[in-house]
Amino acid sequence: MSELEIVSDGTARGTTVRLKDGQSLKGVTAIEIEPLSPGGTVRAKITIDRVALQMKLKHADINCTDNLTAARIKDALEAWNPAAPESGA
Repeated sequence: MSELEIVSDGTARGTTVRLKDGQSLKGVTAIEIEPLSPGGTVRAKITIDRVALQMKLKHADINCTDNLTAARIKDALEAWNPAAPESGA
């Protein structure tokens, strides 16, 4: 089960992302649900604006309009977790 829960009344204003302990995740500016497929898992991309985070990642796709920023994020993640496997990219 996920550590996050998306709860919505069908409107943007009535949509929240909750943490495992029930607290709302602040700074969410967008939620994108990927297309569903029979037998598949539900995947969501949550955009957070200007929030300091401390996370444990198993896998991350770094998408950024600024290649230098993306490279810095990738380098920081690799330095933080040197045992992580190479992505091959």
